Amino acid sequence: MLPRQFTADTKSGLSTAEQRGIYKGAGRARAGLLAKVLAKCNRTTGVYEGRIAVDADAGVIASEEHGLDVKFTGTLASGKGIVAGNFACSPVGTAGTWAAGIYAKVVQDATKRVNGYTCAGEFEIVNGAIAANLSDFGVIVLNFNNSATSSISNVSHGAYVMLREYSATQKCKNLLSFYDVVPGASAAGTIIDAAGADRDMTHGVRCQFGTTTFWLMATTTAP
Repeated sequence: MLPRQFTADTKSGLSTAEQRGIYKGAGRARAGLLAKVLAKCNRTTGVYEGRIAVDADAGVIASEEHGLDVKFTGTLASGKGIVAGNFACSPVGTAGTWAAGIYAKVVQDATKRVNGYTCAGEFEIVNGAIAANLSDFGVIVLNFNNSATSSISNVSHGAYVMLREYSATQKCKNLLSFYDVVPGASAAGTIIDAAGADRDMTHGVRCQFGTTTFWLMATTTAP
């Protein structure tokens, strides 16, 4: 039985039965129904071999335009979580070269198209005027879950962040770019504090260059 709040949209161009199938999130042709929805939104779609292809052209952009919009609202219960988009890639076989849950890129030709900054992915947390202490948060959270026990699995070149240089020559010169960050006074609590006197190294952050391990020096003493 459908939840009582279901109401067919007479302006969607979809039949009530099609809307019910999408609303229930089930049925034999979920991909086909999604293709019909996208088609009503002036998008070229293709559904084949379990894949959905969308080719959209927004024309001249007068303001910010989105190729795909997902708005998801839910009431959180104790100990539960919520996510607007969940992607899972499950490779099979043994001859693959790479796999990714999400792959995103921006492609520009020989003409400069963007005068500001360009990025393949952008993430943001928006907090309103919350009176209580905020919970822990990270704009990006990287989880590594490895249950492999063999020595072969554990000697791979694993890292939370892997840098790839696809250019013929080294074009990207910086590891980090502090775009809007201004260095603060000593111990001011900013991301970059003014350097003080020399301090002894208390910790090292392990990194890898090719197959060579090196360490970034760190100290627990504030500037």
